Amino acid sequence: MRIFVACLVLGVLAACSSHSNEPFEEERDVEVYHSFDLMWNQIQKALAKRYELEEVDEAARKITTRWNTHLAPFAEGGYRTRLIVTLSGDVGHWKVMVREETQVNTEQENPLAAEEAEWEDSKSEGGEANRFLVALFRLLNPRRDWLDDEGR
Repeated sequence: MRIFVACLVLGVLAACSSHSNEPFEEERDVEVYHSFDLMWNQIQKALAKRYELEEVDEAARKITTRWNTHLAPFAEGGYRTRLIVTLSGDVGHWKVMVREETQVNTEQENPLAAEEAEWEDSKSEGGEANRFLVALFRLLNPRRDWLDDEGR
């Protein structure tokens, strides 16, 4: 009976720990009447709060950030993330698609040495992508407390 329970627990743990290494993707419709230039600039401004931009392709309406690296003193504790943002649509109905890619450092000997890092794709939870979307939404829809006469 103990062996059965142990095998059952190990099976559940294995099932829970297995996951795909697919990047996280989030797509949001933004219904604002801003021009392409304003949307494009606001996306870059929101990204610049946490990332450096690696590639800005206005013709393809696509922005890729540099890897944001966080090293750790133990193997597979260090990771890096980057965002790929695509803008589609037109005035009044913009669609912002964010893809978050994550990799972990599998270097065993010296995981704190960035130049020796061995990066392997890992599952993305989407925290950075969602943080970017919130920052973008705040830029596009600023608080309007100052318009309220009661607050004066």
